Amino acid sequence: MIVKVQVQLTGGVPREFELNRDTSLRNNIEAACKLNNVAGNPSDFTFQFGTSQRYLSDEDLSGDFPIPSNSIISLKLRPEVAAESSLKALKDGNVAVKKKTLFDLRDLLKDELFTRRFLEMEGISSLIALLDDLTGNTLAYGLGALQTAMEYGTGWDSLPRPFVGKLVGYADSNNPNVCKSALKILCLLSDSPKYGYNAISSVLCTPSATPSTATTTTPPPASSATSPDQQPSQQTAVAEKNPLGSIVSLLTTSDIDTQVQTLILINSLIKNAPAGPERSKFLQLLDTQQINPTLKKQLQTTDAEFKRQLYMFQRHRLNEVKARKGVNYDKASPEHEALLMRLWSATFPDVKLEARVSEQWKLIGFQGTDPATDFRGMGIVGLENLLYFAENHGEVFRKIVSTNLARKEREYPVASAGINLSQMLFDLLKVMENESTSSSSSSSANDHHLFPLLFSHRFAFEEMYGTAFQVLDYTWDDMNASYMDFPRVIAAVKKQIAEVLAASPLSLDQFHSAACSKGRGTIGEDEADAGEPESIKRLRSHVKKEILDLIKTQKLAYLQDGQFFKYLRPSQSKDKKSGTAFVFMKLVDQDLMYAAVSDSSEKPPNSSLTPLKLAEAIGIATGTDIPSFNKKKVSEDIVALAFAILMRDEKTSLELLAQSRDDFVNWTDGLRAVQGKQMETPETQEELKTLITLDMKVRLLDLEGIDNLPRDTLPVPPPPPDFAFVEQEPSLSKAVDK
Repeated sequence: MIVKVQVQLTGGVPREFELNRDTSLRNNIEAACKLNNVAGNPSDFTFQFGTSQRYLSDEDLSGDFPIPSNSIISLKLRPEVAAESSLKALKDGNVAVKKKTLFDLRDLLKDELFTRRFLEMEGISSLIALLDDLTGNTLAYGLGALQTAMEYGTGWDSLPRPFVGKLVGYADSNNPNVCKSALKILCLLSDSPKYGYNAISSVLCTPSATPSTATTTTPPPASSATSPDQQPSQQTAVAEKNPLGSIVSLLTTSDIDTQVQTLILINSLIKNAPAGPERSKFLQLLDTQQINPTLKKQLQTTDAEFKRQLYMFQRHRLNEVKARKGVNYDKASPEHEALLMRLWSATFPDVKLEARVSEQWKLIGFQGTDPATDFRGMGIVGLENLLYFAENHGEVFRKIVSTNLARKEREYPVASAGINLSQMLFDLLKVMENESTSSSSSSSANDHHLFPLLFSHRFAFEEMYGTAFQVLDYTWDDMNASYMDFPRVIAAVKKQIAEVLAASPLSLDQFHSAACSKGRGTIGEDEADAGEPESIKRLRSHVKKEILDLIKTQKLAYLQDGQFFKYLRPSQSKDKKSGTAFVFMKLVDQDLMYAAVSDSSEKPPNSSLTPLKLAEAIGIATGTDIPSFNKKKVSEDIVALAFAILMRDEKTSLELLAQSRDDFVNWTDGLRAVQGKQMETPETQEELKTLITLDMKVRLLDLEGIDNLPRDTLPVPPPPPDFAFVEQEPSLSKAVDK
């Protein structure tokens, strides 16, 4: 039977061919070679049917295998011949031949049978040996071919160890195709059982870049959680001196595919790192390379895969906290007991703990004489969160404890409350969520909820915990709660923290300001005002608006008067003239006017001021959110007074240092008011609460104890005989009479 088909030689055009199904496959191949003027031996060729990668056999021709008319049949070298030919060309060919062979391998390696023969002939070793002599696009073709071959998972059981180091160097290439192929190969090595995390980390985590091993499992103080970024001038120098830094820096490239592949590799390394201290150590090392602020800038990405990888990185962070919940407190563990003793010392540094089991523990808010029993629900993470708060924000924590003891009959169990707050954050951040579904490649971008806060600090969870603790303490007083009200207070705090998180605060400072400002007088407002008449609620809302307008007017007057600030970073290089240590700013209409000056003794004239249009500002940054603070450690005194006016054009942004806390409060909230945004500082929120309370008390006079108040309007008294209401002095009257 004759079937008219189209035979296509590799690289040629289809030719009409009469396929004779009544003769042998060899005869048909010889006829097809003659038709296409093939110079080689016909026995080296074979037929491949359509796009199915099926090689035709004599049984297919003589049997029932369907070959419709006009089918495309490829005339190509048999896989073993093609593999041998390719390897010979890679070994003995000139530069042009090698380049073409590597280019062709991209398609040839899609053929499973060819790849199997290629790998059996040690094709991977041949490619690796060839890479050193390649550059530019030819190197990209070589790495691409190697990557495709390695994806089959065989033939690379004994890669030379220096090859991993070379891959890291290739990843630092300016050629994006070279870079992406190298990253993909590193991912394959990371995911392989034979090589895995250890093979790559031995190259990436050089001794000079590796952080010292922590002596305990609890997080170190916040001030030591980050270190200065390393920014060598040449990429090659980065790869040699700081290989992990060179990988992390790829997240800032303009090529989204490179960014995606880089984060895939980082996530793969975290996932494959041995759970426990080794994984924590690697995450700590990533922090020294400023990975959090780098990724934080990418959170608004529209690329679905990159967003999924960002979510995976977030999950890895949360999984570190999750793992600690699974570790039960063990009284027989010297490490666990040492953490508990540190908590006592941080809370009462001048008070000796009389015994391990003691009534003294109740002073911190444990329910019994042995704190170990309180940690059953949250494991060791319940203790670690308390310890982090006590050691890193000791003054705040000790004030909470002492204030609570002074409440006496209204006190709440502080330590137990902290354990409840740990569980609350686990719920809100979905720490215990099963990541197998939401992190899969088939899940939608909407499933990958990102919390910018978690990219703001190495110990973002613990910092959020500290804020939640302060909110709880404020709420306890706002709701005038007692011990039996504890569930209601926790519910109110959880509701408020959830609302703040729903607004996606960009930083821990924003989260703290928003949460604590509502904590001072507004958390639990629904519960506190539940019994008030609607008229009182409307009055309170009206009073709040009036007070807000008053405060805004005061802030604007402060801005219009002008103020001197110290420079942290000028808006433009020309502003930072020699000796200009200060900047003077004032508000004129809706424009912010400023000038660089050498001292703060005399305000400059308006004619010398340069406008900075607030309409083009994207926000006011404070504290650790100031861009230049991401790359260096800054003292808390400076952080408390520093702020930045962030412009759409980053070069025109101003980073300034207020000379007092009052200046900081008035200017940061004043600028927010000009932009129509909420005033966030705790001082302004406390002022707002106080003024509203006073105004409401004046308007709602306490009439308790006054009986028989008239229900009807009293009659208006008759007018007096005259309106001379001035009383004369007696001596003066006598003098007038005389």
